[in-house]
Amino acid sequence: MESIFYFQTLSKKGIHILLSTIISEHHELYLELFTDSDLKPKHHFMVHYPRMVCAYDPIIHL
Repeated sequence: MESIFYFQTLSKKGIHILLSTIISEHHELYLELFTDSDLKPKHHFMVHYPRMVCAYDPIIHL
């Protein structure tokens, strides 16, 4: 997932969709793997990454 933050060729919408999908899949797999555990606050924070990347561009531009 880290490499997505360096993408230059995807549009903001493309990055948002890709990140949202990957994060959603991650959360589903986490809950399947750790059946006795709930998502942690850091998992919730991940949900905001796509919006933040779109707002501030991929970090390659910094």
